[in-house]
Amino acid sequence: MTPEQLGAVLAADLGAPVRLRPDVARAPYVWTTTALRDHAGRDAAAVARAMGSARHTPGVTLAGDELTLTLGPDDLDAVLDQQLDRTLVASVGEELVARQAPDRSWRLTRDATTTSYADLARLAGDASARWVTARSADGQQIDVARAGLGSRTPADPLFAVLLAHARLGRPPADGGERLLATVAETPMVLAEAARAGRTRPWILHLESVAEAALAWRASGQPPVCWTSARLAEAARIVLATGLGQAGIPAPTQI
Repeated sequence: MTPEQLGAVLAADLGAPVRLRPDVARAPYVWTTTALRDHAGRDAAAVARAMGSARHTPGVTLAGDELTLTLGPDDLDAVLDQQLDRTLVASVGEELVARQAPDRSWRLTRDATTTSYADLARLAGDASARWVTARSADGQQIDVARAGLGSRTPADPLFAVLLAHARLGRPPADGGERLLATVAETPMVLAEAARAGRTRPWILHLESVAEAALAWRASGQPPVCWTSARLAEAARIVLATGLGQAGIPAPTQI
């Protein structure tokens, strides 16, 4: 069972969304949630139902109200092969496009200046303008310095995503634990972003995938249940999906 699937089972019992998160300090295939503890004081019967479901789920261990899911080889296969829900991708994409109105006003908080989307696109290029407006928390303010926009340096948040997609074409021979955990979170982040009608969590997640990809170094420890090529391809699909939502081509080299 994947973290997303277990989250859905627990959510049905608890009557509220449940998100498992990777415990990367232990291993990328160990996931935990505090949902049982969080709901203990609200609905004891619901928590009892959820604990009953968890006890009958392979890979799940319970220590009091602490729940841990350990992914097996088949679960990791499912994570690497998972398809993103097209409806959710489209929903978040629509929110992203809505921010691209030419006359829409944006506040550059680090420069204390205001500009229109059209001027932003002229300054930084369409791609960077689309990306930084999508990562805005309130649809009005941008927390990236004007000088960094469109610079094709780390000062432009989009650049790392483009660079990561290109570099994943030639991944290291082994390792990638952090990237695996981040990629595995993707469906849950996408669902939360679509449910809330917000683009920022999704864009920041894509940047986290890119960061993990760029930090990927060969560890000398062969992966237990995945290959570098499969992990790199799964990560590239995630990044390409996000870039595609913004109408940005995914580069093969930079």
